[in-house]
Amino acid sequence: MNRGVRDDDMRARVLEYYQPDVVALAETWLRGKEGVRVKGYQWYGRNRRCVSRKAVRGSGGVGFVIKETCLRQYEVEILDDEVEDGLWIRMQDRSGVNDDLTVAVCYLPLEASSHGGGVESMLLSLVEQVEKYRSTGRMVICGDFNGRCGGLLET
Repeated sequence: MNRGVRDDDMRARVLEYYQPDVVALAETWLRGKEGVRVKGYQWYGRNRRCVSRKAVRGSGGVGFVIKETCLRQYEVEILDDEVEDGLWIRMQDRSGVNDDLTVAVCYLPLEASSHGGGVESMLLSLVEQVEKYRSTGRMVICGDFNGRCGGLLET
C-alpha cells in the first residue's frame, strides 16, 4: 500500500475499481457528523458518540456506502442506530419486484481497548435485532467481530 495515500483516497480507489452496490464499513474512525465522501456513492453512518479526549482521530464507527444508481431502485431506511458501533438499514425495492434487504454492520472492539467491555450485551442486542427485523425480508450481517462471537450465540 502506498503510504502517501489518504484513507479516503484508498476507499475511493477501491470503490472505483470494484464498483460494488453496497459496502459495509466497520471501524471508520470518523468523529461527530463526519462521513465518507466518494463520487457516485451515498454515505449512511453511525459514528461513535463517546470518543476519548486523548484520541487523535475518531474511534469505532460503522456505516454503509451505497451506489447512487442502486438508490434509484432501492429506498434506504435506517432501522436502528441506537446500539454503539451498530447500524441497521432496510433497502426496499421501489418497484416491488425484488425482495427487501435488511443489512446490519457491527463493530466489536478489541477486548483490551477502552471500549472492549460489554461484549455479551452487544451480542445480545444483535440477537434481539435479528429477531426484531427477521420478518422484513432477506438479511445480511456484516462487521468486525474481532474473533469473539464463538459460543455466545449458541442455543
